[in-house]
Amino acid sequence: MVVLEKQAGIQLNHIPYKGSPAAINDVMAGQVPVMFDPLASTLQHVKGGKLKVLGISSLQRSDQLPNAVPVAEQGLKGFDITSWLGFLAPAGTPPATVAALNAAIRRAAATPGLQASIRATGGELVVTSPTDFGHFLHSEVDKWGQAVVVSGLQID
Repeated sequence: MVVLEKQAGIQLNHIPYKGSPAAINDVMAGQVPVMFDPLASTLQHVKGGKLKVLGISSLQRSDQLPNAVPVAEQGLKGFDITSWLGFLAPAGTPPATVAALNAAIRRAAATPGLQASIRATGGELVVTSPTDFGHFLHSEVDKWGQAVVVSGLQID
């Protein structure tokens, strides 16, 4: 939300929650006007008509919600805030081991059952090379480091 505030030049009131369920309930009840949350938490409520999607924070449209327009297409060029999961190994893991793990992950990712399971919760399965994932991680560290600087957040 801080990134959205800064890019859009708006100010929002931050309401901290311990988790998605309470926040979703408050949005559905009209106690809170807007929130960001992963599709995995909200998709069933959107499909059930209890939540309305104002925009999605990825650059690409979602196959799960094809009519949901990315925020980047609504005037905030380059707005790209997505959650992701990845596989990591200790530094110094032998390249042959990394290659074998990547091959096993690719085989698992190719199974229809895993693909269907991830899609059912609004996820998208993306498998890259270890090198590409490393580049992605570095770009995420840069992006979120800048978000912390822009937000003015400090550790107590």
